[in-house]
Amino acid sequence: MPARRTVIAGRYELTAPLSRGGMGEVWRGYDTVLDRDLAVKLIRPDIIDTADRGGFISRFRREARVTAKIEHSGVPTVYDAAFDETSDRLYIAMQLVDGTSLAEIRKEHAGPVPVDWAVCVAAQICAVLSYAHAIPVIHRDLKPQNTMIDRVGTVKVLDFGIATVLGTDTTRLTTTGQMLGTMPYMSPEQIKSTPVSPRSDLYSLGCLLHELLAGQRVFPATNELSLIYQHLHTPPAPVRTLRPDVPAGLESLILDLLAKEAVDRPADAWTVHDRLAPFLPAADPGGPDYAAPPTALPDPTRPYRRPGAPLPRPRSSSGPGAPNGLGVPGGSGPSGGSGPSGGSGPSGGSGPSGGSGPSGGSGPSGGSGPGPAGGSGPGPAGGSGVPGTASPSSVAATSRAVSGGTSQAAAGQGRGQAPATIPGGRFPAARDPSLPPEAGRHVPDEELDAARDQALELLEEERFSQAADLLAGLLPAAAASRPPTDTRLLDLRRTLAAAWFYGGDFRHALPELEQLANILTDVRGPRDEEAINCRRQAAFCHAELGDFDQALQGLVRLTPAMIGRYGADSEPALALRLDIARFETAAGHAADAQVTLRVLHTDAARLLGRQHTIAQQAASLLAHLAHRRPPPEV
Repeated sequence: MPARRTVIAGRYELTAPLSRGGMGEVWRGYDTVLDRDLAVKLIRPDIIDTADRGGFISRFRREARVTAKIEHSGVPTVYDAAFDETSDRLYIAMQLVDGTSLAEIRKEHAGPVPVDWAVCVAAQICAVLSYAHAIPVIHRDLKPQNTMIDRVGTVKVLDFGIATVLGTDTTRLTTTGQMLGTMPYMSPEQIKSTPVSPRSDLYSLGCLLHELLAGQRVFPATNELSLIYQHLHTPPAPVRTLRPDVPAGLESLILDLLAKEAVDRPADAWTVHDRLAPFLPAADPGGPDYAAPPTALPDPTRPYRRPGAPLPRPRSSSGPGAPNGLGVPGGSGPSGGSGPSGGSGPSGGSGPSGGSGPSGGSGPSGGSGPGPAGGSGPGPAGGSGVPGTASPSSVAATSRAVSGGTSQAAAGQGRGQAPATIPGGRFPAARDPSLPPEAGRHVPDEELDAARDQALELLEEERFSQAADLLAGLLPAAAASRPPTDTRLLDLRRTLAAAWFYGGDFRHALPELEQLANILTDVRGPRDEEAINCRRQAAFCHAELGDFDQALQGLVRLTPAMIGRYGADSEPALALRLDIARFETAAGHAADAQVTLRVLHTDAARLLGRQHTIAQQAASLLAHLAHRRPPPEV
């Protein structure tokens, strides 16, 4: 088993270091409460120990509050900030940015960038600064390391944590004698320790814009004393002397931004943005998702070329959830706040019978979802569900009962297993960047068993996305070196599918469930319990993604196998008919649903009794469709 990771504040698990600076370090982390990745900034302990401890903590908390006030998509959201007594560390938990810093871009692409590319970066920074300066907050340390471009072209300005509030209600808590800023981008007033203003950030912006367009820093000195002199006294070289294709108006703006006296610079970020506007690319809503080469660069022009556009289309693959060409899964999943679970629908709102979800039950996480009435897991509305359908905890319990790491269910003997999945490389999941690449190596049995056990523990704690990340990073190598029917491989795939399904990541779960159902059917036959469960859960994935016709067709095709295994009069078969009626209703086939429900209500009342959940829910849904009250119970 992997070693236990450091946990901050009993909640934020540190998974991999991201960066290190003068004030501390930033880690990739995992929020064990909200089941999401995030960034955790830790202040160096020696800074706290050598400074006035109480004052430093007050300053830290103040800076976190300041950052949290800036409500703009270009500033990572602050989730939490405090002093952790257990680890004796100050921390800020914030949004994890999936992108590339300007420093990394400059390192990999030493030359100038396209003019419109640089202008779009500067314009987006201006938008962020306008929000910050309105509070008012000054960044004081704008530089390539603190500026990122995310996967859809949005520029993110990081580390407002060293900003100083200009308002009179906040105590200035800067460290005595310490310059806040990085020398190549520092304004003259910061160097002279004279009062700063929003125009100090504009000077730093001028340094950035000059560097992007010219391919070199505005002042090339490498030692601190020379840089100080140049910032204070040396006129900057006009960028057109280094790159003649830069428009004259853009060169004039850069020279104004780099004025030695703040009063000689543009008045504010709004003014700078207005002067950048003529050089921004025109909006082209129907144009390509991606800019012209160099394609290796992230594309900050996209927000201007395609304002309000959806997530970029896939570049190479097709179908829901295919990679979008940026190394991440396409689309925002249900667990991210947008998507099928975020609004009304089969699991997000009220169903036609007044219950929630296609089965009228509650999902394993306490919200609505595809599960049996009054139970957990993706079962029919029958109380007990289809045998073999399990909640996360039962998935873990059953898998742990496997002797020697060999799954009975994988061998066709078990009950109570969750569905499995076969990672085909089409939907790359995020994984711990500190781990080595997995492709092209043999994964021993012991490593598969350890990963499965760790993932099952995570599932028991409802840490679905972390369990999925763990297995998705390991399974490609395992699948490449083992036959599809290998019991350990099936066990891991089953667990991965459960993590995706119960975590609401239906785009990833759907194709894997369908593929596994096909393999199990080929090996064991169409009446195999696990194959039936996989096809049924795949239908629920279609419903969660809003494709009710596909969901309906999936359940209709499943009916012969369900009857063949359990019998036409069995509770699982009756529950499947109720789900079919729900999907008929959701797909707009109300007349068909009424026919299905009338026959179902009669059969369920005869076989299970009028008090049974299936009979009651069939009556309720039928009454809803007929716009009348349900019949009295006898």
